[in-house]
Amino acid sequence: IVRGEGEITFKELLNGKPKNEILGLSYRDKGNIHHNPDRPYVKNLDTLPYPRKDLLDYSPYHYLWVPADVVETSRGCPFSCNFCCVTQFYKRTYRTKSPERVLKELYQVPETQSLVFFVDDNFTLDYKRVIKICKLIQKSHLNSRLRFVCQARVDDIANHPEMVKEMKKAGFICFFMGFESFKQKALNKMQKNISLDKAKNAIKICKKNNIMVFGSFIIGYIGETYKDVLYNIEMMTKLNLDFMMTNPITAFPNTPLFYEAVENGWIDKDFKWENWEFKPMMRTQHLTLEEIEAVSYTHLTLPTN
Repeated sequence: IVRGEGEITFKELLNGKPKNEILGLSYRDKGNIHHNPDRPYVKNLDTLPYPRKDLLDYSPYHYLWVPADVVETSRGCPFSCNFCCVTQFYKRTYRTKSPERVLKELYQVPETQSLVFFVDDNFTLDYKRVIKICKLIQKSHLNSRLRFVCQARVDDIANHPEMVKEMKKAGFICFFMGFESFKQKALNKMQKNISLDKAKNAIKICKKNNIMVFGSFIIGYIGETYKDVLYNIEMMTKLNLDFMMTNPITAFPNTPLFYEAVENGWIDKDFKWENWEFKPMMRTQHLTLEEIEAVSYTHLTLPTN
């Protein structure tokens, strides 16, 4: 098993380096399991090799029904949302590629693909860097053939409308944002560090700049009642989101949410991750497993627009 960032670990494994000398590797030898020390994170992401896009068959790949490619410009997130496995993977580190490196990767997107999804966990964290990337895209005229989608934080959008305006000029058409809930008590419990006012303002700024909003929500977070969940679903429609994705509350291993769920007996003792099928896997003090499943898949309706 290659743990953590895999570029160097996997390369050393393929090159035949002795397994006991490879950082970030777990392996079985003569019935015994060995976990080598962790490999340090790559300090300078610009030193990583470029993806071999020429080896891919792009015909199956699309996003929002448009032929698409993916580009990574940063890794990690410094926030501490208590349900998030990204924080556990990157230990709240945040590293970026330079705007110039990002532009070079965009030039490698095949002519057949007309949309790029930036797969960063938090693309908009450094608004000055985002503006630099947007300026380079405009100067290169890549926005004449490419459109862009990214994952963005609600407060980044609400706090920096000038960044959003520049992103629109560069060809951004949609932001994927984790609203998670329209109940402030749930947001506080999640440690999201956002407010309902910021969420509503972020939507307004996106609409003003003609950028679509893809909202992500957690169904049945700790402290929410059945009535709260129905309220959230009602608000999704009232706020006129373009796309929505709902996920039942899920306690991923090693997250603070996981330990709280185990401590309170909200996860059945016979639950096994290897049998998980992306269905509700825990209950809360206010909602049963069956109620979370019912609300997740029965009551959700899409906006009529």
